[in-house]
Amino acid sequence: METPTTKNPRTNSPDEQPFRVVKRPRNRSSSYSSACSSSSKSQSPRPETFLPIFTALILNIPTKFANQKDLFTTLKSLPSFLFLSLTVFRDNKALVTSRDPDLINKLKPLRSLLSEKIQIQLHEKKSKKTLLPTPNTRNHKPTFSCVARSVDLNISSTDILTALKEQNIEAKNAWRIKSRQTGKDTFLFRIISTCPKSIDTLLSKGFKMFSRNYRCEPSQSPGPQPLQCGKCFAFGHNSTSCQQKPLCYRCGLKHDPATCTSSPSCTNCKGKHLAFDIKCPKRPDPKTLTPSKTAPVKCVDPPAEEISDDDDSSTELTSNPEPERFTRIEDVIRFTYLCMSSLNPNSRLVEDVVARHAAQFFRRKVSYVMRGSHVHISITHLKTPKTFSHS
Repeated sequence: METPTTKNPRTNSPDEQPFRVVKRPRNRSSSYSSACSSSSKSQSPRPETFLPIFTALILNIPTKFANQKDLFTTLKSLPSFLFLSLTVFRDNKALVTSRDPDLINKLKPLRSLLSEKIQIQLHEKKSKKTLLPTPNTRNHKPTFSCVARSVDLNISSTDILTALKEQNIEAKNAWRIKSRQTGKDTFLFRIISTCPKSIDTLLSKGFKMFSRNYRCEPSQSPGPQPLQCGKCFAFGHNSTSCQQKPLCYRCGLKHDPATCTSSPSCTNCKGKHLAFDIKCPKRPDPKTLTPSKTAPVKCVDPPAEEISDDDDSSTELTSNPEPERFTRIEDVIRFTYLCMSSLNPNSRLVEDVVARHAAQFFRRKVSYVMRGSHVHISITHLKTPKTFSHS
């Protein structure tokens, strides 16, 4: 009796063992990384080349072809010419960009196709014109002031500036305030500084001089300021929406005010003062200003970016060890003040409302130091009252 033979289904040959597939565990990550490493080794790094872009200006285009469609079709018909973009203007001009360095010669056949009056020249991008260095466009730090009380009449500004310098408090200037009614010196001293931290120190702790601590208070708010353009110096709009050319704030002519030697002449009332003088008779009355005609208040205090360990007002986030943006109470107070001041031009009313609620809800003392449309909001902790337990 013959023994049956086994056939492999794949080869159909007798006396062969059936095909067995053995599954081996493999690490996908290692195989993927090895494949990537092998492919990266096989491929040589390709140098990145950046070809410059050339721009040509086409002038005197016939009116019939001075549109996007017809000029595009004409450029497409030029032999061996590839362009990137085409912009057609209403004054029979067009800009063509291409990476071909021989761009001018490639566009010369347009004269025979369209008109002999066509002019083609290489166009260079001009730098943006900067505004004249007017007071609104200069990069200068705003100055802020506070008032020191109960300063004896025999104390001079040199004494105060020397005492502030010894205590590492930055002060730019200081002078004694005179009474508007009598014109005599008072016991008040105005201190000017460009450092918000120095203003915070003066408002919270004061300064020490001649073995006495002098307390300081914020200066009286100037109230809402009218919106004035930084280009033409007219009232009622800002420089971003102004269509006029920049003027000199000194004489009103179209030149750089840094080189102006003319006598002052206001552009609004033609008086003998600068265009931004607060005593100008054409300056709108702050009582009649509306929110749209009021200069927006700009806060000089930057918001908090991350939680810091030395910040008393921040709390610890144990759930997420990574630093993330954290809104502080000080940022909420400043945000609320800026929102309310943009809706209500009466800044003194806004100051009282925000300061009263900040003291009630957050136990913070809020002081406002303003210079024109810039404000520094000084926020300090209120001392919690001591509680006594009855035994």
